[in-house]
Amino acid sequence: MGAALRSRLAEAVARACRAETGGDAPTVSLEKPRQAGHGDLATGVAMAAAKALGERPGDLARRVAARLSEDAAARGLIERVEVAGAGFINLFLAAGGLREEVARCLREGVDYGRLAPARPERILIEFVSANPTGPLTVAHGRQAAVGDSLARILAHAGHRVSTEYYLNDAGRQIRLLGLSALARYREALGREGGIPEGGYLGGYVGEIAEEIRRREGDRWLGAPADAAAAFFAEHAAGRIGEGIRRDLEEFRVRFDRWTSEREFAAGGAVEECLRELRDGGFVYEKDGAVWFGSEALGDDKDRVLVKRDGETTYFAPDIAYHRDKFRRGFDRLIDLWGPDHHGYVARMRAAVKALGREERSFTPVIVQLTTLFRGKERLRMSTRAGEFITLRQVMDEVGVDAARYFFARMRTGSHLHFDLELARRRSNDNPVYYVQYVHARVCSIFARLPEKAPGFTLPPTDGIPLDRLGEREELDLMKRIADFPTAVERSAEALEPNGICNHLEELATAFHQCYTRHTVISDDPGLTAARLALADAVRTVVRNGLGLLGVSAPARM
Repeated sequence: MGAALRSRLAEAVARACRAETGGDAPTVSLEKPRQAGHGDLATGVAMAAAKALGERPGDLARRVAARLSEDAAARGLIERVEVAGAGFINLFLAAGGLREEVARCLREGVDYGRLAPARPERILIEFVSANPTGPLTVAHGRQAAVGDSLARILAHAGHRVSTEYYLNDAGRQIRLLGLSALARYREALGREGGIPEGGYLGGYVGEIAEEIRRREGDRWLGAPADAAAAFFAEHAAGRIGEGIRRDLEEFRVRFDRWTSEREFAAGGAVEECLRELRDGGFVYEKDGAVWFGSEALGDDKDRVLVKRDGETTYFAPDIAYHRDKFRRGFDRLIDLWGPDHHGYVARMRAAVKALGREERSFTPVIVQLTTLFRGKERLRMSTRAGEFITLRQVMDEVGVDAARYFFARMRTGSHLHFDLELARRRSNDNPVYYVQYVHARVCSIFARLPEKAPGFTLPPTDGIPLDRLGEREELDLMKRIADFPTAVERSAEALEPNGICNHLEELATAFHQCYTRHTVISDDPGLTAARLALADAVRTVVRNGLGLLGVSAPARM
């Protein structure tokens, strides 16, 4: 529901409630009823108000409904009002308000659905942040699609949004990568290699080693072990990092900032953060190690920050990194993590509290794993040889549009079953094709207009007789158009892009039903103009919605 229309409806309900209670009305929340036939919107405001007055909710609801039905200002917005259950007030929208929303959609165009929150926030979303120890996997692809879509949705919802990738290019995993590449290099030169325990077995490591062999020859065979391992680690991580950037760029994911863990730690930020935590009484020493007192802040136990050998754990630079984010002026931090980070949530929330920030200023989002299918066949995601299905392979097989849409279509907390065969299919069974086809079909209608109605010119928006739209399918379609701003708002609040997918698919169904039953271009100029305007509004919402998902809106399919 458009923000302006929803606001006017909420005010009308509040006005009726105040008139019956003689005081302030509770906040009016308008929700879409779960059951068909229960109106377009419903509110439980009478139940909240009745409790404070000591009245029966149903009695107050009936009086509020009667008052609302008599409200002249609400008459053009509400067709009728009904009371259901224990005191719910169900609203059935009038065609006039829906037509106003269609006109608004046409006027605003690419800005339709854009919100203006009372308190816009400066938000930083960090996502993917994969170690540069291998190509991006399918799991990283889902995080990339969700994270980038969230950034677009939150920006459309009126917030200032930045995106960031934290490049984990330091520590034990990078050392293991270097040793693995060095081992493959030695093997390529006919020497004994030996991948270290926990090392990387993927074929890409051998490819990197072969590149070094061709360029460097055998010069690293006799080099000191530490120098050779460091060289191979830096070269391999850099090579893999370049591939990650290329894949993300092709996946239409562009970060505002890339932060290198190695460079960040070299600047002294970790030591500075530890001093701040120590000064605040959150750090203590035990058994030769430095501990963070996270249990007192909601974690299940205290955590080691610096081990007895003086090496920092992963947690220490993570705290310092989040401290740096806050110091850059962000009001809210959103981190997208994989399911293996469930145990990290409580400790990072404890760290945020220790840094003096409110709990709501940090929101971790766990993005569940993806299982790939080809029809009914479940694909093996990895092997003992270290090979796995990459994001690049999925993009090459189904295309960027389908990959992004499928990754975003399920709630982040749900395991995703991704059918590659379905994603390639050019039929209405494929949800992204189903939605994109609506945009292409409307474009086709306008392209055929000179042939179907020679000399016809669509008048300006304020001159289109939208009052000619009154068929049931047309009204249903207008409701779906008017719901788009609410879909943006709800998706932003829930941090779930799938709400946009759900809305677009409902809109597509309503459009196909309307298009099947009613001819757009006819011998009636007024009706033709009204139905063309309705089709154009549908096209606008589809284009805007797909844009929030990073998916294209093709003119032809």
